Parts: sequence; structure tokens; C-alpha cells
Amino acid sequence: MNKRSNRHVPEDVLERYAMGRLSGEECEPVEEHLLLCAVCQRSLEQTDEYIRVAQAATAIVAHDSPNRTNTIAIPIWAAAAR
Repeated sequence: MNKRSNRHVPEDVLERYAMGRLSGEECEPVEEHLLLCAVCQRSLEQTDEYIRVAQAATAIVAHDSPNRTNTIAIPIWAAAAR
């Protein structure tokens, strides 16, 4: 993201920012933009909420089925055969 850009922060950049995956150099223009842009602030809040919900769901699944491996990868026909 260019420092002088008036465009909004792209969704993938906001997601990486929220997850702490941007370098310091990448964070600076994002944070400057977030100080002034209510649209991107709301997008970041939504991204943060999505991440919290996904992490909570992952924790619940891990807690409920500690002895299972990746059951999501089971083909539908295999699940029907159980």
C-alpha cells in the first residue's frame, strides 16, 4: 500500500495486519490509513471478529475431538458409509 494512496486497505492486507503478519515497514502505511478512514476501521473490526470466531470454533473442535485427525478431509461418500 502506497503511503499517499487514498484507496482503502485491501482485505488481504487487513487480514494479515490483524493476524500480526505484516512487517513493520508494511504496517506503517496501514496504521496511518486506519487513523483516518472509518471504512477501513469497520473492515478491520469485522476482520478481527471473524478471526476471533474462527479461533473459537477451532478450539471447540479441537477440544471436542482430541483423538480425531482431520475429519474434514473425509470424502462425503466415506462419511455416508460409516
